[in-house]
Amino acid sequence: MITFVRTATIAPGKVAEALAFAHQIAKLVDKISGLKVGVSMPVSGNPFRIAWVAAEPALASVEANMNKLLSNPEYMKLSESGASLFLPGSAHDEMWRSV
Repeated sequence: MITFVRTATIAPGKVAEALAFAHQIAKLVDKISGLKVGVSMPVSGNPFRIAWVAAEPALASVEANMNKLLSNPEYMKLSESGASLFLPGSAHDEMWRSV
């Protein structure tokens, strides 16, 4: 099992907008790929971050779903529309495997 986590730091004054956007993206990912994506915020550390978390059965499915998303015009348009809600360069992806 692979757990994919993407985090980004919210721009000042954009918390409500960023949360709404995060849920929109998660819903669209589900529509396109069937992948359930959770939206989280930290309870410690920098509180102005959002994480999208999804579980995939294998690395191959992560790659297949990324390809579906990156080739989908609706996803790309929505993704680009949220750029101003986050600090530039703050996006960070991690993949964790179950052991």
